[in-house]
Amino acid sequence: MITTYTTRRHELNTATAREFDVSGTSLYTSTSWNLAFAGRDAESYLLSAHDRSGALAGTLLGHLFKQPPANLVYNAHAIASKLLGESAQTPNRWSPQLLLGGRYGQQNGYYIAQSEQPRRKEVLAALLAESCSFNASSQGFLYLDKQSADEILEVAPKYLAIPAEPDASITINATSFEGFLAGLTSRQRYGVRRDLRRVGSMPRVRPVTPEDSMMRAYGRLAAQTQRRHNLPGDPDRLSNYIARCAACGAEAVAFTVGDESSPAAFSLALVYGDTLWVRMVGLEYGPGGDTGGAYPAVLIYGPVQFALDRKLRSVNVGAGAGDFKRRRGATNRSRWSLIAPPPGITVSPAQLLARNGHV
Repeated sequence: MITTYTTRRHELNTATAREFDVSGTSLYTSTSWNLAFAGRDAESYLLSAHDRSGALAGTLLGHLFKQPPANLVYNAHAIASKLLGESAQTPNRWSPQLLLGGRYGQQNGYYIAQSEQPRRKEVLAALLAESCSFNASSQGFLYLDKQSADEILEVAPKYLAIPAEPDASITINATSFEGFLAGLTSRQRYGVRRDLRRVGSMPRVRPVTPEDSMMRAYGRLAAQTQRRHNLPGDPDRLSNYIARCAACGAEAVAFTVGDESSPAAFSLALVYGDTLWVRMVGLEYGPGGDTGGAYPAVLIYGPVQFALDRKLRSVNVGAGAGDFKRRRGATNRSRWSLIAPPPGITVSPAQLLARNGHV
């Protein structure tokens, strides 16, 4: 494909984040979100494509890990191992690893100014060609929507398509919480009202700043939830992560249940564009893992009420627990990870179809 676009590589810093902050992206592919986490264990860059006049045609973020990412949720080798089996059990061959698009989050992507084909493909092809200049052993786009995954595979069929957990969101079509309930099925309404009776009231909502006095309490709750899901649960590291989220430039709010100074449940959410993005939940658990209705209250009901009050379009409640979220009004949408393994590690079309079907 002959391209009419030139590409440039920029270190992701305050200046480039401001220069290339474009509307129409998700929180997780915004420059401000990714800048908040730049420089920790990876070198973060922004690739830009420009037309002959010099106008911006598209952008793509890239994060180069010299060592494998410690968080296996965002580690291309760990994700590909589920598909490739023993042939992937050579982790040293996967580094350096280049993660493309957003660093964290389950709604990944890229920005292209053009809406018409074939121009979109030309811009995307130019950005992907520039990404090869990193000379990484492996590459990955993690947690893409189906449309973006299809578009990338048309331009670069080298990627393996691996299904990921669906991402859930709630579209706000009402003007009040009662209106939101009216849009649910009778069975869903019954479940929501039962949850709210159990928890007693709507969660409190308060702003969150990077220096927030509640940060340790939030980290403690988040650690309990992480451990319950067999994930690393260090309260100090999670407090630091929550502080970075609050420093990303988006408005950060917390929803809490229980004592104001020592809550039994919290969620962290960020306002970006016309969406409230619920980023983290932390909970205390009773016997048998019960939360007394606190989990859906801080994950869904408080955020929905906030979105109604602020006239936002949607609430993104993230991946996982898809059935739990669906029964409370969320819609699940498929996500795909596209991964290019190191040279010499291959998968046959038959093996790929047997594992995935097709995108």
